[in-house]
Amino acid sequence: MVHDSPASPASPANLLTTYPAAPERVDVAVIGAGIVGLATALRLLQERPGLRVAVLEREAQVAAHQSGHNSGVVHAGLYYTPGSQKALLCVPYTVNIPYAILETNNEDVISLKEKPNLTYHSNAGIYLIKKEIVKTIPKNTFYNATDLIEQLITDHKKVIYYPIIGYWLDIGKMDDYKKAQEDIKHIKL
Repeated sequence: MVHDSPASPASPANLLTTYPAAPERVDVAVIGAGIVGLATALRLLQERPGLRVAVLEREAQVAAHQSGHNSGVVHAGLYYTPGSQKALLCVPYTVNIPYAILETNNEDVISLKEKPNLTYHSNAGIYLIKKEIVKTIPKNTFYNATDLIEQLITDHKKVIYYPIIGYWLDIGKMDDYKKAQEDIKHIKL
C-alpha cells in the first residue's frame, strides 16, 4: 500500500492516503508497515508536509508481525536469516591497490592479482539482537557490543551483516558528530 500526505494535515490519521498501487515517483520509500515503519513515515510527513512517502508492506494488513506476533527480534525493519542470533550493519569500504598482489605459501607464488579492488565491511555500530541474546550480556560490568559479537562467533552462533548503502558517518569523535549535524541540514529526502 502507498501513502501520500494531503495538502493540509490536521491529525496523524489525516496525514495518510492509501493507494492500491505505487505511483511512478515517491520521495521516500519506507519498507515495512509495522510500528517502526509507520512511525517513521508519519514523522516524515509531519516534518515535511507534501512529501510523497511510500510505505511498502508484503502483508495484507499493517502491523501483522507486531507485539505478540513478533519474531523475538529487537529490530528496525530488517530481518534475520533463519538461525542467526545477531546482525550488524556495516559500511562497505573499498581499498584500491595500485600494484599486483601476490598470494604466497612460503616461497611459492600461488596466484597473482593485478591491481585488485578489495572490499571490506566496516562495523557501523548498529546492531540487531535477538531477545534471548540480550539476556546473555553480563550485568553490572562494561561489555562492548563487539565483545558480544566475538563471543557469539566463538560459541559458533550465526552472526550476519547488512551493508548500509547511502550516507553513513561514524560519530565517535566530536568533529565527526559536528560534521553529521551539518550534513543532515543538506541531505534531501
